[in-house]
Amino acid sequence: MSKDIQIDSKGVRFSYSRFLADSAAGFIWILIAASVYYSPAFNSRPSIGTESKTITALMLFLLSTPVGLATNALTHALLEPVITARKRRFILSESFFVQSTWRAHEVEKLKKFFNLESGSKEDDDQDHRWRTTVNFIEKVFWLYNPAAIENLFFLEGLAIFLRNLAFLAPFCATTACVWYAYAIGGLNAQGITAAVIFWILAASMACFILMTLGASSAFYFEVQILSRAFILCRLRGRETVADVDEVARIIAQASLLQKENRGNEPG
Repeated sequence: MSKDIQIDSKGVRFSYSRFLADSAAGFIWILIAASVYYSPAFNSRPSIGTESKTITALMLFLLSTPVGLATNALTHALLEPVITARKRRFILSESFFVQSTWRAHEVEKLKKFFNLESGSKEDDDQDHRWRTTVNFIEKVFWLYNPAAIENLFFLEGLAIFLRNLAFLAPFCATTACVWYAYAIGGLNAQGITAAVIFWILAASMACFILMTLGASSAFYFEVQILSRAFILCRLRGRETVADVDEVARIIAQASLLQKENRGNEPG
């Protein structure tokens, strides 16, 4: 597993997935605050020297990650159930938003191979089997062969970023409304009415689109986990698997065989 922060002769490098998941939301909060501060609503701003601006910018940069982590915790509590319900629809049927994923990765075949189709046709049972199977296989990969799925975790970071952005969308729309109201005539009846209509449309559409994209990214990540486990099982000659324990044994055996082959290579 690669480190989230690497320091070498080339400089300091940050994990892009960790930036998306942890810090990006904090930077967006800072941009929102700056947009409000420099908006026409604040005509009388105190004069700030260059040194003060530099110190403030440095403090905001250092605070971006803690603020982003706090936003992650908040959105996980508030929006994750909504996104999970949306993702549940993607698991159960070939929705328009994940149609290409279903067809390219043959999701129906994956569900049959891993026995994820409910015999009683109960959607809750099928969704539960999918989630528990994916979570277990992901943990097995991390334990025995993390390199096999390490390059997928930008998808997880992207899903978290989109969830945070859906939460921040109303605040971004509010900032845009302030600028919009002043652009069309200031804080009068006409400007406020137009700004409120704009806010309702922009915020609702942005939340829907971003949460759908977040659910799609999370679904694609889970499909990739199952696809890689499926390939390993097929390479071992399995036409189907009895349970997830058999999948775990196959992944572990493949990892040990790979290590033995590397050890036998001539130096």
